Amino acid sequence: MDSMIVEVELAIERKALRDYFHKAGIKCLDCPAAEIETFRQGAHVHNIDFEAHLGALNDLARTNPFDPKSDAGYVSLPRRFGRWLLGRLQDKP
Repeated sequence: MDSMIVEVELAIERKALRDYFHKAGIKCLDCPAAEIETFRQGAHVHNIDFEAHLGALNDLARTNPFDPKSDAGYVSLPRRFGRWLLGRLQDKP
């Protein structure tokens, strides 16, 4: 619930996630805010039913797990995730 939105990109196959976001009218995929915004914050800001959204993402993760060998969107993820991770580590005391 309080994970960064970008983390879902490393749990769910890219096409399935893109299709889900498109059908739900969610524009988080590749959004710069996804690197610093949690699911709870995003749902609040965009007036999305948080519990339903979280359940759908968990279902997608179980049925369409991310596979770096076959996922065409994988090449952009390490750079984005790396920036996010570095930022998180720098924020630690």
